[in-house]
Amino acid sequence: MLPSLAARDFATDETERLQRLPKRSWSLEREGKNHMRRLSRVLRVGLVATLAFFVGSASIALAVDDGGGLRALWSALFAERPTYLESGDVPADPVNLGADPYGPITCATRDYTATAPQQAFLNGWVALWADGPVNYTVATASSTNAGASWTLDAFGWNRGNASADGEWATASYTSLVNLEAGTTYRFAFQLGRSLAAGGTGNGRALRCHLVVQITNRNTAQTPAPRGHVKIVSSFPMQGSAAADAQSVVNAITMALEEANFHAGDVSIDYVPMDDSTAAAQNWNAAQEAANANAAASDPAVVAYIGPFNSGAARVSIPILCQAGLVMLSPSNTYVGLTKPGAAGEPGVYYPNGCARNYTRDIPSDDVQGAVAAKLARSTGAQHAYIVSENTVYASTIASAFALAAGQVGLAVVGNETVGAASSFTELATRVQQSNADVLYYAGFLADNAGRVARDARAAVPNVRVAVTEGIAVPAFIEAAGPASDGAIATIGEIMAPVYSQPQAQWAARYASRFNAQPGSYAIYAYEDTNVVITALRTLGEDRTDRQSLRDRVKATMNFPGILGRWSFQPSGDTTFTTMTAVRVVAGNWTPQGIASAP
Repeated sequence: MLPSLAARDFATDETERLQRLPKRSWSLEREGKNHMRRLSRVLRVGLVATLAFFVGSASIALAVDDGGGLRALWSALFAERPTYLESGDVPADPVNLGADPYGPITCATRDYTATAPQQAFLNGWVALWADGPVNYTVATASSTNAGASWTLDAFGWNRGNASADGEWATASYTSLVNLEAGTTYRFAFQLGRSLAAGGTGNGRALRCHLVVQITNRNTAQTPAPRGHVKIVSSFPMQGSAAADAQSVVNAITMALEEANFHAGDVSIDYVPMDDSTAAAQNWNAAQEAANANAAASDPAVVAYIGPFNSGAARVSIPILCQAGLVMLSPSNTYVGLTKPGAAGEPGVYYPNGCARNYTRDIPSDDVQGAVAAKLARSTGAQHAYIVSENTVYASTIASAFALAAGQVGLAVVGNETVGAASSFTELATRVQQSNADVLYYAGFLADNAGRVARDARAAVPNVRVAVTEGIAVPAFIEAAGPASDGAIATIGEIMAPVYSQPQAQWAARYASRFNAQPGSYAIYAYEDTNVVITALRTLGEDRTDRQSLRDRVKATMNFPGILGRWSFQPSGDTTFTTMTAVRVVAGNWTPQGIASAP
């Protein structure tokens, strides 16, 4: 868009001018006033139609009189005259972003009630000053109403080598969203990202500004511009999963950087979204729905990477399925998203006959059972006794274990469901009578599983113990005591200690780029992103079409990725079944190697 490009050029010029000033000698008030005079002249000749502000003290108002040039330019660009909203709100000057959390700071807002089906061009601009190394600030502009939101391209600002005297950084953003008649929207421009999500502070936001242009629209969705697409992601950037989520976002960014943010002649923008809330400190259903609706309503978006949690996927799959938007999750393992699980699954997630749009490149939970059966057999076991909790998760894995056991020559001599209890001596007697030489426990109650192992090994000292990923935690070892020694488990993802050479080389590149080790799911997100890039490259004339990309991604066969060669099944599941095998050694769960399904 011409106005946005002009604004970026102006921002660059202003930044270069400020960089020529003696360090720390500039006056906020003086430079702010000078900037306003320069910007007003630019607006009068109609060169910049959207963005107006720069540094200045909080006492300087940003009510810009463009002398009619601004509206004249927009009248020339559009057949109709748009509604023009401008925000000159600023934060306290300067805003120190060094505290945790430093944000979000809402520095510009405007409310608007749509009078008809309309569209809004959101334009935001921010000036930042770095006075320390490795600053990380995020700026977004969004429109929210009743759980729906649209987010502008996020700007990750990283100055790993910022000088002691400081540096300037600027960024501008442009996005298009659809508005519904009679609905009130709040447009907000926010800055900030908590330290827990990867920031290090040492920065100050000196000025931010928001401009919104609103025009009537045809109710039919406008196709994405030729040659430009967006990939979005949705992960919980706040709370206990924030570190893993940031690592996933980093991996997506890394894959796109390696492709120079292009797939053939198509440029790719990446917009990371947060499906958590500060109040919940976890993913939030309303926020995940808002993210999915935002992606669905933006015709430039062609792929949705995420979400992190299987529960969040239950929310977003139906929304994105009906929009024809492909999903790629690096971390969802719940079986019912793609295969029969609870009542109505998975059909309930694909309403009105919409074509399947969901994929994952990490094995689903049931694959754990098959991998565990093969792993147990490799220890020399011949007779298995299966114990599972009364949940869909546990019963699905137990069933998969029993099925695979027959394939690998492991006889199932017992299979029962248990609840929480303080003693399992009667169960231990049945294990003893069955002549089982391996006990397999499927579930999440680690302390319960520990008591089962304790009592079983008291009755059958040499019985092997194998458990699911949810049990491979310290609580199991504490409850089982010495009976935990030698217990084995399958971990759904590939852990760093068992990486192949190409995977280890990838991890080294990641560490060099982000000064941190990749999280558990980062490698899967990196792979997902490369699947999308590859699909875009092979689509030809249809590469900006959502449905075409969805179908091409789902048809992925023998993909030569960092995980190895694998394919997507019609269900959306991966053929990749490799996991990490761990064992209790000296009171700790310790990676032993990789394991796969028969």
